[in-house]
Amino acid sequence: TGWVILLRPVILSAFLSKKDDGDIVSLLQAAERFNFILFNISQRRSNTGDSSLYSMAREVLMEDKPVSAVLSTIDEWVSEYYDPEKFFSYIQDKYKIDRDGFYHWEGVRYFLFEHEHWLKDKGKQASEKLSWTVLKSTQKDHVTLEHIFPQTPDADYWTERFGHLDEVQQRYLTHSLGNLLPLSRAKNSALQNDEFTKKVNNGSGVGYYNGSVSENEVAQSPEWRPLEIVNRGFLLLEFMEQRWDIILGDDLFKSKLLHVDWFDSPSSESGV
Repeated sequence: TGWVILLRPVILSAFLSKKDDGDIVSLLQAAERFNFILFNISQRRSNTGDSSLYSMAREVLMEDKPVSAVLSTIDEWVSEYYDPEKFFSYIQDKYKIDRDGFYHWEGVRYFLFEHEHWLKDKGKQASEKLSWTVLKSTQKDHVTLEHIFPQTPDADYWTERFGHLDEVQQRYLTHSLGNLLPLSRAKNSALQNDEFTKKVNNGSGVGYYNGSVSENEVAQSPEWRPLEIVNRGFLLLEFMEQRWDIILGDDLFKSKLLHVDWFDSPSSESGV
């Protein structure tokens, strides 16, 4: 990833000059934030700041610059290059070109992995149900990113809850962030286009109920309608803001980013 290439010299210099462990940890945390915000959100070029970073690496190695000064510089770069509008344009292009919106966002698996661990820590769970090795796999037998509202919603359950929407609106919701779920193991093929209740528990030991913490959380919902997708999308964006200490924008911007700004009100979901 970008930060490994760009910040590796600085991190290596910190190790070689035997910096304090706390400083090195802070540097690694800053590097992760730098990478996610600049490359996964702001879609900056992968060589952003590289010349200055090589210069800083020499200064750290020669004891001319403390790690605290490097951290301040990285924070300044993040502030300068962070641009949520570029994130919106990128996702918009994904809907126009790939037609798959957030599903083809290059950072979606890492983002959902981080959210999974946040939920795990929040619930004080000791066991890890979702490994990064499995989640990042692209092999056909490791399908680990699920559309809760399926891409082919044939079941009556989905027709009753989404049938009033046109094709574009359904596609926006299908690939919106709130409809994407990381799976703890290859179960996507078993669930496929089932109605929501069967996705939660198909009666044969497969379902969200015994999967990742994220799956468990979604399984608590009695229904899965447009409203649930919109609400979960907003919650995920709020997590993004808190986890990486950024501000995406107001609710209107977030609704446009999620491609749900056409969604009127919860009242349209009543009785379903």
